[in-house]
Amino acid sequence: AILVRKGVPPQVVKGEEFDFVICVTNLTSIDLTNVEISDQLSTGWKLVSSTPRFTTDVRAAPEDVYIWGLGTLAPGETQRIDIKAVADNTSEIINACAFVTYEQGVCVATKVVEPAIRVAKTATPEVLQCDPITITYTVTNSGTGAANDVVINDRLPNGLEIDGSGSVRIPVGTLAAGQSREVVKQAVASRSGRLGSAASAAASGGLSADSGEATTLVRKPELEIAQSCPELRF
Repeated sequence: AILVRKGVPPQVVKGEEFDFVICVTNLTSIDLTNVEISDQLSTGWKLVSSTPRFTTDVRAAPEDVYIWGLGTLAPGETQRIDIKAVADNTSEIINACAFVTYEQGVCVATKVVEPAIRVAKTATPEVLQCDPITITYTVTNSGTGAANDVVINDRLPNGLEIDGSGSVRIPVGTLAAGQSREVVKQAVASRSGRLGSAASAAASGGLSADSGEATTLVRKPELEIAQSCPELRF
């Protein structure tokens, strides 16, 4: 997940400053957060300065521990720490051991959608009682996500039937965002007058909508015959 490289001179002179470097690379394809490098130095040398600046862990005595908080490393990113140090004794070998800690989170994203439905109903405006009435239902998903289990319902007025029933239930199924579905039915009137009703639509998740009332004027023709003749003829 993470690569730490250190570069130090093969030998240094006591009392003279020398440079060394620590490079930290994120090898993953996601962010590594709270990256922290700590360098534990054996006795015999001290850090003078660094870029970025270091902090110390005084609890690490008798050895010195220097700490760099690097924050977040993006995928493939490398951060470099440039250090100046000095050897202050004649030990033949002085050691520095670096340790790294980090946090690796797992993030997910999901899209929030809001389906919405509309329903409209139209009917033949005027017919004779013996003629069929064409009723059209149109349901539309005007939202941003799929509307599931869409159903159209209509309770017809007294005297009007579709397929022998005074109520209509039309399963529509799933409507994608922006999709409409049109259903056409033929109704039969058993009486004259102005007959009308409003449809409704429902979908899963508590979605519902009502249409305006669609009415049809049903006329019934009636014939009358009148006859007249003279009362008297010779």
